[in-house]
Amino acid sequence: MKNLKIGIIGAGSAVFSIRIISDLCKIQELSGTHVVLMDVDKKRLENVLILAKELTNFFNARITFSTVETIKETKKRRRQ
Repeated sequence: MKNLKIGIIGAGSAVFSIRIISDLCKIQELSGTHVVLMDVDKKRLENVLILAKELTNFFNARITFSTVETIKETKKRRRQ
């Protein structure tokens, strides 16, 4: 699947998010996927982003990430 975009709402929950990202990394057909991590807690979101990038490196997965703090930000970026 090319150009798939997945959003994880509540991504500041590290266990929840990392389990999902780990599963995505193991599916070769999802190579090139972009994952948007969303949470209102900016610090937790930053920590999960670091872990997510490490996990994709470990699995040699081609998954990219961005972060947002509100759903409105997601909609705004989608229009651009």
